[in-house]
Amino acid sequence: LSPAPNFAYELCVKKIPERALEGLDLSSWRVALNGAEPVNPETIDRFVKRFQPYGFRREAMMPVYGLAENSVAVCFPPPGRGPVVDAIEREAFERERRATPSRGNGTAPLRFVSVGQAVQGHEVRIVDEFGREVADRTVGRLVFRGPSMTSGYFHKPEATAAIRVEGGFLDSGDLAYRAGGEFYVTGRRKDLIIKAGRNLVPQEIEEIASTVEGIRKGCVVAFGIARPALGTEELVVVAETRTSQPAAREALQAKVIERVATAIGVPPDTVVLALPGAVLKTSSGKIRRAATRERYVAGALGQDSGTSISTRLRLVAGAVAAAVSDRAADAARLAFAAYVGVLGVLIVGLFWTPVALLQRQSLAFRLGRTAARWLFRLGGCRLRAEGVQRLQDGPYVLACNHTSFADVLALMAMLPQGFVFLAKKEITGWPIISSFIAAGRHLTVDREDAAHSVADAAKIGQALADGTSVLIFPEGTFTASPGLRPFRLGAFQTAVAAGRPVVPMALRGARRVLRDKTLIPRPGPIDLWIGEPLLANGKGWSAVVDLRDRVAAAIAQHCGEPRLDIVAGSPPRKP
Repeated sequence: LSPAPNFAYELCVKKIPERALEGLDLSSWRVALNGAEPVNPETIDRFVKRFQPYGFRREAMMPVYGLAENSVAVCFPPPGRGPVVDAIEREAFERERRATPSRGNGTAPLRFVSVGQAVQGHEVRIVDEFGREVADRTVGRLVFRGPSMTSGYFHKPEATAAIRVEGGFLDSGDLAYRAGGEFYVTGRRKDLIIKAGRNLVPQEIEEIASTVEGIRKGCVVAFGIARPALGTEELVVVAETRTSQPAAREALQAKVIERVATAIGVPPDTVVLALPGAVLKTSSGKIRRAATRERYVAGALGQDSGTSISTRLRLVAGAVAAAVSDRAADAARLAFAAYVGVLGVLIVGLFWTPVALLQRQSLAFRLGRTAARWLFRLGGCRLRAEGVQRLQDGPYVLACNHTSFADVLALMAMLPQGFVFLAKKEITGWPIISSFIAAGRHLTVDREDAAHSVADAAKIGQALADGTSVLIFPEGTFTASPGLRPFRLGAFQTAVAAGRPVVPMALRGARRVLRDKTLIPRPGPIDLWIGEPLLANGKGWSAVVDLRDRVAAAIAQHCGEPRLDIVAGSPPRKP
C-alpha cells in the first residue's frame, strides 16, 4: 500500500531511466493511492503504460480524496477496481457548471477522475453557495461531516467559523460533482478562473502549457487576475524555461498561447516566461497558485524574475556538498567492508584448522563461538542477550526469527553450549563452513525434496532424545525487507511428538548489520531475547498449530518487525 500525490507518479514516468527498471517486479503492489492534489487522468495513463511491463496493474491505481481537516481520508473508491474517468462537455461545464457526459461532437472534453464514495461513517454532499444540496452532475462546493473531522483550527476561532456549514458540515474549499453515486473533484474554489463567463480549471491549462517543448514540466501555474475594466478576469500563465534567446522566447510564448487556445478555446491574456524556481511550491512539491499570483501582482514575477544568483549559488553548493558527502559515505562503507572481510579471513583461518583436523563437536562449538565473538567485537557490533538463564534445563526446540546471514554467527556468539542448528542441505557444499557443520554435528534438511521430510523430522527427534537442543528458523528463509514471515509446522510437530518445549527467541539488529543481497556489512547492535519455554496443550494437529501460533506471537512481540503472515499479500480477486 503506497500513497503519493499525482505529481510523484508523473515524476516516476519522466525521470526514472530504463536501466533502473531492470529486474523490477511491481506485481505485489496492491494499492497505489493517488491523492493530495487533483488526479490527472493522463498521468494515470502514462504511469500504467510505463510500468505495466514490470507487473503494475491498472486496477492497483486508486485515486482518493482527503484533507487534513478530516484526518486525511474523505472519499475512497473500491479497492482493486481501478480508476474511473468521466468525460464531460466543456461548454456546459465552463458556462453552466454542469457535468454533462460528452457526446463526442468534436470538441475536446474535460476529463475528471472519480475518487469514489465517502469513507465509512462519513457523509459528503455537494451544495451551492447558499448551502443547498444540488442535483447530480451539478458542480458545487464539497462539504463533509463525520467522526474524523476536526473540531477546529488551533487558537483560530474565525478560521474555524469560516469553514462551518449548517448541519454540522465543514467546507472543504473544493469544487466537485456527484455522478453515479461517486464524487469527482474539479479543483480548488479559490483557484477557479472565471473568464468571459466561463469557469476554467487551472490544472488543465497548466498541463496543456507543459506539453510545449522548452517549458519545464510541472513548473507552470495558471491563475486569474480581476480586471474590473474588462468585466472579467485576465488569464495569466507563468511558465518556467531555461531558454534565454529573445527570439526563441517570443516563439515559446506564441506556442503556449496557441496550444492553450486550441485546447480550451480561450487564449491566455499574458504568458510570463520565468527562470527556474519562479513558480512557488510547497515543501512537498505542490504548486502554490495563490502565492505565485500575489508575487505576480506585486511585480516581483517577470521575465527576469526567478531564483536569485545568491540562491542559485547556495543550491549548487548544497548539491555539491551532498554529492561529496554521499561519495565519502560510500567510500567509508567500502573500507569497512574490506576491513571486516580481512578480519573474517584472519579469524576463520586461525580457528578452522583445529576444527577441520580434530572433528570434535565440543571443540568446534567453543572455537566457533570464540571466533564469532571476536568477529562481532572487532567489527563494531555490540551483542546483548536477555533471558539466557531460561535455558538451564533441556533439551529444547529453539525457534528464532530469520533476518540475515549474520543470524547464525550471532546466535553462536550469545547462546550457551549444547545445541545444534537445523540448516539447509546446500551449505554442506560450502568451503570452510561445511567443516564446522560436520564437526559440530549440526543437522541439515533438504528443503526441495518432500520425500526426505520424514527423515529430517526423525533427525530432530533423535537429537532431542539424545538430550541435545535443536535450533530452527521456522520461517525457512529471509529477505532484505523486514517482517516476520509465516512459520512452517514441521519442527513444532516434532516437538509435540517428542513432548519437548519450544523456546521462542527474537533477534533484532542482524538484518541491518548484514542485509540480504549485499556484501557490505554495517556496524551496529544485535539483541537477542529468549522467552519462556512453551509446551504443547495436548496432542494432535490442533496442538501443533496452537504451539506454532503461540511461539510466533511471542517472537513477533519482541523482534521489532511486523507480522506478514496476518496480512493478505495477494492481489484482490475480481468479483
